[in-house]
Amino acid sequence: MAVKAALRNHATHILQWLNYIPQTNEIRRYAVLVATALIIERRLNLPLIVSELGASAGLNLLFDRFALSSFGFTYQPHKAKLTLTPDWRGPAPPPGRAKIAGRSGVNLSPIYPRSSEGFLRLCAYTWPDQTERRQQLARICPTQRLAIAQGDAADWLRLRLATGYPGHLHLVFNTVAWQYFSLQTQQNCRQAPETTRQQASSATTMAHFSMEADRQGLGAALCFTLWPGEHVIELGRADFHRRWITWVGNRPFKGLS
Repeated sequence: MAVKAALRNHATHILQWLNYIPQTNEIRRYAVLVATALIIERRLNLPLIVSELGASAGLNLLFDRFALSSFGFTYQPHKAKLTLTPDWRGPAPPPGRAKIAGRSGVNLSPIYPRSSEGFLRLCAYTWPDQTERRQQLARICPTQRLAIAQGDAADWLRLRLATGYPGHLHLVFNTVAWQYFSLQTQQNCRQAPETTRQQASSATTMAHFSMEADRQGLGAALCFTLWPGEHVIELGRADFHRRWITWVGNRPFKGLS
């Protein structure tokens, strides 16, 4: 009865909300981002410039500021606001510290998590019985001060890559966002790294990390691509809400020495 009454009495407001694509901005996805950053730090020892496609509220751009603890492994940044303990299957990431020199993100409809409206929208995209997720949002949203650019992911990425960051590794990432991009945007995003490298004079090393559904097994595939050379490395799989992670990213792979 309550749902029927809400649909009847607040139809205009509900229909306005339905104009937006769902943006769960799952904070627990940061665990694989931390692991990937530690692999990069161990193999290349380069500071990171981080760019997120489909950033929503930008909460996962803060991944190096959250703690991770599982099966004897602990990543503990100073004054971490949150610690997660996923079911980690496979070798632990190497010890170290993620070095982030700059970070930015883009979204067609950015959410501003420090506003009451933005926080409410993020909560609305979270299942009401999952109180832990809502509590995590309440803790992290006030700390997110980055301005997320509004626009097409591919257009923004081309400009971002063209800037060039010599002496850094430019890590572009997306987590459960690719499916919401248009086919043209997906194609343009795929082409952007190699096109930029052909046109740019800088020697910035570039990489792309994705956590996306591929219909090849449970959860999402964790993939890492490194330029120059376009080396594709499989890092494992993970539950969409990061309850479990099957990690194989510690194995030696071509492209990172």
